[in-house]
Amino acid sequence: MANVFDLHCDTPHNINKKKFNHIIPEKLYEQNYLGAVFAHFIVPKAKYPFVDAIRLVSTTMAYVNKKKKMQIVDSYRELDKKKVNIILGVEGGHIFDNTFKQIEALYDLGVRVFTLTWNNSNKLAHSALEADKKGITKKGKEFFKELKNYNIIIDLSHASTKTVLDVCEVCENQIIASHSCVRALNPSFLRNIDDRAIK
Repeated sequence: MANVFDLHCDTPHNINKKKFNHIIPEKLYEQNYLGAVFAHFIVPKAKYPFVDAIRLVSTTMAYVNKKKKMQIVDSYRELDKKKVNIILGVEGGHIFDNTFKQIEALYDLGVRVFTLTWNNSNKLAHSALEADKKGITKKGKEFFKELKNYNIIIDLSHASTKTVLDVCEVCENQIIASHSCVRALNPSFLRNIDDRAIK
C-alpha cells in the first residue's frame, strides 16, 4: 500500500479543544500516512491574528512533540517512514501586518507552507470567492519575494485566477494547490483552479 501525504489538514483549528473534527492524529500512523501539512487558520476578524497564529502553531508543536509516532519536519531529508511527518503551514495573508519580520518569525518557528488567501481577499492577494479577476497587490509582491527567499512553499488554493497567474509568472517550482480541483469540472466551486492557471 502506498504512503499517503495529506497536503492540507485543518485539525490544528481545534487542537486546543481536543476536538478533532477532520482526523484523529493518533490514527494517522495506523492508516499508512507518511505525513500531513497541518494548516493553521485564524479567522479574518481576529483582533491579533498574527499573535493567534504563533500561539496556534506553538500549540501544535507542543502536541506533536509529545507523540512518539509523530514528528515535525521542514525538509524531505527528515522524513521517517516509521513516523507521521508533520509540516507546519499557515493559511491566509490576513494575519500579516506590514513587516517582513513576521515571515522570519514564522519560518524560525518551523512554518514551511503558506496559503496566500482564504475565502477573503487580503492586503497581499485577492481570493477566488471575492475578486477572481484581481491578483497580487503591490504589498503582496514585496511579501512574495521575501517568502521565496525563505523557500516557503506557496499554496494557491482559495486564490483568485489572476493571483495564481501572477504567482506563476515569477515562480515555477515553489507552488502547490493543496485543496483545489479543476474548475472546468465544477465551475460553481470557485476554489477550483481555472484551466489558464493550470497550464
